[in-house]
Amino acid sequence: MKTIFFIFIFFTIVSAGEIEPKLVQYLSKQNPHELNVWIFFKDKGPQDALSFSKASAIVSERALQRRAKMGTENLIKFTDYPVYGQYKEQIFENVIRIRNESRWLNAVSARVSPAQIMLIKDFDFVESINFLPDYKRREKDLEGESLDNLSKLSADFGYGESEIQLQQIGVTALHNKGLSGEGIVIAMLDDGFNRYKTHRAFRNLKVIDTWDFINKDPDVADINAQPVEGWHGTLTLSVVAGYVPDTLIGSAYNASFLLAKTEIDNQEIPQEEDNWVAGMEWAEAHGADIINSSLGYTDWYSWQDLDGKTAITTKATIIAEKYGLIVVNSAGNDGYSEVNTLGAPADGEFVITVGGINLLGERWSRSSVGPTADGRIKPDVCALASGVFRASYVVNDGFLVGSGTSFSSPLTAGAIALLLEAFPYLKPEDVRKVIKKTASQAGNPDNLMGYGILNVEAAYNYIQNDSLAISDTYILHQNRPNPFDRYTRIEYAVKNRSRVKLTVYDVLGRTIVAFPERIVEESQSEFLVNDQLGASGVYFYKIDGKEIGSGKHFSDARKMVLIKSSYSY
Repeated sequence: MKTIFFIFIFFTIVSAGEIEPKLVQYLSKQNPHELNVWIFFKDKGPQDALSFSKASAIVSERALQRRAKMGTENLIKFTDYPVYGQYKEQIFENVIRIRNESRWLNAVSARVSPAQIMLIKDFDFVESINFLPDYKRREKDLEGESLDNLSKLSADFGYGESEIQLQQIGVTALHNKGLSGEGIVIAMLDDGFNRYKTHRAFRNLKVIDTWDFINKDPDVADINAQPVEGWHGTLTLSVVAGYVPDTLIGSAYNASFLLAKTEIDNQEIPQEEDNWVAGMEWAEAHGADIINSSLGYTDWYSWQDLDGKTAITTKATIIAEKYGLIVVNSAGNDGYSEVNTLGAPADGEFVITVGGINLLGERWSRSSVGPTADGRIKPDVCALASGVFRASYVVNDGFLVGSGTSFSSPLTAGAIALLLEAFPYLKPEDVRKVIKKTASQAGNPDNLMGYGILNVEAAYNYIQNDSLAISDTYILHQNRPNPFDRYTRIEYAVKNRSRVKLTVYDVLGRTIVAFPERIVEESQSEFLVNDQLGASGVYFYKIDGKEIGSGKHFSDARKMVLIKSSYSY
């Protein structure tokens, strides 16, 4: 292998890798113990080793469709290319073991000795080495409560005891509009889901795929394990996906799900962050629209590290944003402090961080608070965290009440799925903007409850009335009528004089109609007749523009549906 190494350093004649200051401090103590590190690479190997076919094979067609609405030309990106095999082999020979790898971060996490670090840092393909201290945190809290306080406040309109947790955030109103999460894919990153195949709350559950990142197999149910193995995922899944009329209805009960076990049930160790990143990449490639993570990592970070750019999981959410993936994460259950009590990746700029309230709509006292270390308001919004009705993890037909922002997060993820079902063109930025604009304290946000209690009904109405300015530069309206038969009108507006081109694509991304580029000063309409498109089906229309004065580029896309009648005209 030495020969291979010397062949490939020819392509990257640069300085040796940087060792993170925390790691330097650890090594300066001459501590002989093994430790965990992330090893970041400078590139993904020689140019002729980059395989577009390998990268594109990783990403599903559904993931490409989601990425397309972000307006970028290249849907397969550098971050999709695998970590270069020769680099991994070289690292593998010089560490105790490799634990995980990340395409997005172009890195591997590994167990190493101090001596091995000093060797690895001199490899010319190594960019940097980051420290992951060993720490075993307290066991997760498990709270059971009496049903009395909840049943007194809950009327029965088919939701049973779960009505108030949905009604508080406007979900029941959208259910009444026929929205249920259908067609939206939610990925759940959690510990195991021990009763997802057997509990009656999940009889209508639609699961696309599963993966256990702990045991490296597809079994996330852990049927042969102890009763409490993998209980947390069961609980969080039930509040978003459960469907038992007159008992428990999830906020997006008709959505489809990806289930990823990334946690070791009764531990909190740094390797779980590695698994979380791997789970995020897996879910994105499988076509998830929304990630729900009722998890947080704190004990190997200081509050100053919660700055939106330090934690490994938070770094991954920055890339997820570029791919159009909406990340929803619980704020945490560590209560109030003069400094933030968040857990990564809840500090992320592109993460919808969800705090907790009680049944009366007041802040739940244990809900974690901001601001982030760089001064941003967190949480973003709040949902019920105290007295949440959910499935039992012990028996297949039982239901209990529990507490934690672990529940407010999936309630919110499901609510957002309803918005995406109604308005599939929404980007992550649009979703964050509209839910904050319409939450209960939008005009006076703070670091206890953020912008306030989520109101997804108000968010829906805000978008429906075209009040959501998708950009400070332009607005692309939904075509009218939609669905349509004979013709439809596409309208857009710009804030400043711009050159704009409108293009219509089919679901395979092929150009069907290309309107001529226009100079637009305010608004513009284009009419589209059915003969221009062809067969009935789903199409996408996209604007690409450039402000003439500033040179600022912008783009946006929306979906429309053609349903041709049998009549002749």
